[in-house]
Amino acid sequence: GDVSRFAEIAAELVRLKVDLIWADSAPALRAGYAATRTIPIVALDFTTDPVADGYAQSYSRPGGNVTGVFLDAPEFSGKWLELLKGMVPGLSRVAVLWDPSPGDAHLRALQLIAPQFGVQLQIVKVNRPEDIDGVGSLFRGRPQALIILPSPMMLAEGARLAKLAMKQRLPATSAFRPSAEVGGLVAYGPEAVSIVDRGAVFVTNILRGAKPGDLPIERPTKFELIVNLKAAKALNLTIPDSVLARADKVIR
Repeated sequence: GDVSRFAEIAAELVRLKVDLIWADSAPALRAGYAATRTIPIVALDFTTDPVADGYAQSYSRPGGNVTGVFLDAPEFSGKWLELLKGMVPGLSRVAVLWDPSPGDAHLRALQLIAPQFGVQLQIVKVNRPEDIDGVGSLFRGRPQALIILPSPMMLAEGARLAKLAMKQRLPATSAFRPSAEVGGLVAYGPEAVSIVDRGAVFVTNILRGAKPGDLPIERPTKFELIVNLKAAKALNLTIPDSVLARADKVIR
């Protein structure tokens, strides 16, 4: 989880003349791309717009040394607000925890769509894992729910974030399945196994001779909804049947 070492590691991989770099996060992609424009990079990235951020010329024909699976942040971010609106009566104030290391694609998307849901956002920046413990003192007023924007650090600190949410009595949602499994209220995000499978197909094709610039960038096609009824009970929330019917896993 120490992204400060990624540049050093990427440079070492280039010196070793590896055949391919697998970049499993935005910081990993950024480090790999800074180190080489010739070694193929297969990225699995939930927080980057590959075209807007300059890694690819287009989704259908990337044109450079980067391809892989990327999440469509603008389309995706509204799903968290939609879920929270359905579970928290009168929702109008939401705190957002944001780790800036992967970039701000999800943050910008959430800020654009929040007015459509009648929701005001309070953005709280989290730079290090230890910052999470004191986040509650930074909340203005009384937020009614918590959105945890995706990043490698947020994935690794799921238990810490769930503890924070319970201490602050906040229904919390995230993109990562483990966050709901360790105590968060709900998780909605790409189904990880299928994305890794697609990444393996990219790797296989490139090692067989395909150029990454000719392999269209893909979007996740499978998503999963995890609902934690234990967390809901602790927060005195009733999860609507419509949400439970959609859930891929319900933790009781």
